[in-house]
Amino acid sequence: MEMEKPEKGLLRPAGYICDKTHSRRGILIYNNSKQRIISSTSVYSVRIDSRVRKMIEEMPDQNWQGEIRALIEHSVKKKRKEYLLYQARENQNRLPIGIPASQVIREDRDSR
Repeated sequence: MEMEKPEKGLLRPAGYICDKTHSRRGILIYNNSKQRIISSTSVYSVRIDSRVRKMIEEMPDQNWQGEIRALIEHSVKKKRKEYLLYQARENQNRLPIGIPASQVIREDRDSR
C-alpha cells in the first residue's frame, strides 16, 4: 500500500517511507523530521502593527529574534517571581497566628 506524499516542507508522519526510487531520501527526511519533533523550543506567534514591522525591516541587520526571545524570557521570569511571591504571602496569611518565636525560645531556655 503506497502512502500519499506530504507537501514539500511539511513534517512526515512516523514511519513515512518514500517510493523505491527515493527510499534513501525518504529515510533521511524521516530522520530530520524526528529531530525537529524532539526540539525543545516552540513557536509563539504575535501580531504587530504594520508600521512597526516596516521599521524593523528598515533597521540594519539586527538579531530581532534573539532580542525578542530575551525580552519574553525576562518578562516571564519576572512575572513568575511576582506570582510565586504572591502565593507565598497568601499561604502565610492563611496560617493561624501562633506563639511568637521569642516566647518559644524563652520557654525552651527556661526548661533547661
